[in-house]
Amino acid sequence: MKDEATTLPEDLAERYFVGLTAEDLPPRYNRRWTPIMKAKVVAAIEYDLLTAEEAESRYNLSREELASWRRGIAHSGLHGLTREGRAEIYGDMYRGQLGRLTPRAQQQHEGQATRIVG
Repeated sequence: MKDEATTLPEDLAERYFVGLTAEDLPPRYNRRWTPIMKAKVVAAIEYDLLTAEEAESRYNLSREELASWRRGIAHSGLHGLTREGRAEIYGDMYRGQLGRLTPRAQQQHEGQATRIVG
């Protein structure tokens, strides 16, 4: 999953994640995720404290959920990890403003449009 282009916004990285250690990560069994907790997990992956697979296993996350966190933080910083921020991101994607749909997602999107019309 490291191949996804998820770069932490520089101001966010400097403010919250310089010197991030394993002790700074959220607890393993967390029931409620705040944006900063999600961002710490993404930062841990970016700074090679965890692999994406380790994060998925440790926090019982799906690959899609972790990918949405990575997209959210890359697009809008901490705001991209809130419900409102995610709605904006997906709205942008459907309007074509991000231009970052994977070929598979593009095919699925086009297939859905064909099924609706056809």
